[in-house]
Amino acid sequence: MTGYDPGHNTHKNGLSLHISGLLDSNGHELRATVSQSRLLAGYENFLCHAIERITIKHRPIEPDTPIRYGYWATRGALAADGYLDFHEPVPACPTFGLEEQSGVDACVTYREEQHATCRSVQAAFSPPWPEHLVVISGGVYEGDVVQGVRYPSPPHMSGWWITTDVMMMTSPA
Repeated sequence: MTGYDPGHNTHKNGLSLHISGLLDSNGHELRATVSQSRLLAGYENFLCHAIERITIKHRPIEPDTPIRYGYWATRGALAADGYLDFHEPVPACPTFGLEEQSGVDACVTYREEQHATCRSVQAAFSPPWPEHLVVISGGVYEGDVVQGVRYPSPPHMSGWWITTDVMMMTSPA
């Protein structure tokens, strides 16, 4: 694992990886799973991110508290054996954020896709916070060709403007 701290023990079981040795600094050990072997490297990087958050940044991961990885948020659910098992929102679910799935498949996939996109256009990876707003013009949801531009913005906005040739703006009532 990139950035792996040898003071922590990793145990891989198929598509599950758990880290022990975090009880003193976090209060819980960590465990994550993926459903496909192609995601193994990405989920090891995810756990390295979690270890760094705990040991270097001194920010423990509490049960049921979202942690950000890229723009995607996941959370540790306390399992009966005392581990925090990572769960994430079900992607493309009509009740997004209300339904969860075990594991970090979407989290890892989206982060890999984000980095690949940034590399392809030689841009720095700087994701917005999930709760920040995005401006979306007419035509985006209809499948028109889009372009994205990021501007400096107020704190509640991401700065992203996703537009098409049909730039429909409405003024506040």
